[in-house]
Amino acid sequence: MMMLDYWKEDALMQEARIIGVITSAVSITLGEDGRQYKAGDMIFIGENNIKHMKRRHLSAYNKYGDRLSNIISEPDYVGINEEDDSLEYVKIFDDHVKLVVRVAGDEKLYVRSMYTVYQSRTEFFIKSGRLKPLTKED
Repeated sequence: MMMLDYWKEDALMQEARIIGVITSAVSITLGEDGRQYKAGDMIFIGENNIKHMKRRHLSAYNKYGDRLSNIISEPDYVGINEEDDSLEYVKIFDDHVKLVVRVAGDEKLYVRSMYTVYQSRTEFFIKSGRLKPLTKED
């Protein structure tokens, strides 16, 4: 990475704010699959993340962007995408909303995207074991 690119990324990360934390219920549900995502780890969102969601998934962002913290704190399903090791949260509102969290270059967790998916896609990922219903804590 060029020094200028690193500086830009670093400057954007400094503008990030905490939007949630990984709950113990999420950590328990993920089990060994989510070993890199630990209960209590903070999840951030930066201006670049918001710009990406608005640019790529504007209707979903307009409808559910104010519920990002709720999706993180009370998901219906969670899972790990093995292709990029991202943490996926799914919350069912009128739509099935998927929120994607990944580790960035600064080793912090960031919301990378949010978009709606068809119910059939959610069901496919549940049947395949990629998404798991959230384990409720006693």
